[in-house]
Formats: sequence, structure tokens, C-alpha cells
Amino acid sequence: HTGFLYQSFHTDPAVKIYSTLLNEEGEKDMKIAKKILTSGIVVSLLLAMAVMFAGCGGPETLEEYINSDEEAKSTIDSLSTNGMTVDVTGNTLTYTYTYPQTFDAATVELMKPELENAMESMDSSFESIGDTLEEGSGIDDITVRVVYEDAAGTELFSEDY
Repeated sequence: HTGFLYQSFHTDPAVKIYSTLLNEEGEKDMKIAKKILTSGIVVSLLLAMAVMFAGCGGPETLEEYINSDEEAKSTIDSLSTNGMTVDVTGNTLTYTYTYPQTFDAATVELMKPELENAMESMDSSFESIGDTLEEGSGIDDITVRVVYEDAAGTELFSEDY
């Protein structure tokens, strides 16, 4: 009977706990997405200011660019806090958010579409960060990467912008 299955599913304590976890993690995901966007804007502004004061013939990669500017490097380093790291390798600026717990394979499969849906609404913002970094640094083909992983390092989601 469909009503029985619905009632059993929605009154099962494990389902309630999992639903609560997803809701709490969803709220955390929105906060971390806002933090990522804010930090991306800060980095973009720093790069734009640095280009205004820099001469021609600068670094060839974003990594070289950041490493040659102490203020930009310090800002990147300061963005890595409480479960989120920010790293620049080559022409890729990577935001990695690490959940403090591990998830089994079934939970990971359930989380992937939720993370994809949550991040889909942020696509244009991350693309804009990449465009601003390119304009500010004068370096082409910059990628902004967002990665979510669990405490064991299992990738839950990643997207390049």
C-alpha cells in the first residue's frame, strides 16, 4: 500500500537524520559558496590593482603571478580556513571544501546530484571570477575549480569554470 510506504519512509528515524544532515550540509554549502565567491572577488580586485601598477613582460601563469605579489599570496593563504583551502597551480585557482566526516559510497552517490544542483546556480559567478582574473592579470585560460570532498579525500563533486 502506497500510503504505508510513504508513512514508513517519512517516520523512519534514519531517514529523518539523513534528511536533517542534508539540510544542514545544504545550508553549509550555501555559506561556503558565498565565501568562495567573496574570496574570488577579493583575489580579482587584488590582481586588477596589481596590473595597474605592474609593467609589461610579467609572469606567464596565474601561479607565478600570485607568487610574485606578496599581498596577493598573503590573501590567497588567508582564504584557507575551517574546511576550505584555496590553492593556485598553473592557471587554476582551486577552492577545495572538505567535509569533516566521511561518507559511504551510497551516500556519496546521493550527494552528487544535490551538490551539482546547488552549484549550477553559481556557474555564471565562477565564470565571472575567472574572466576577472584573466582581465586583471593579463593571463589567458584561467580556470576556477571548485571541489567538495569528504574527510578521507573522496571527491564528492568538482567543476571547472
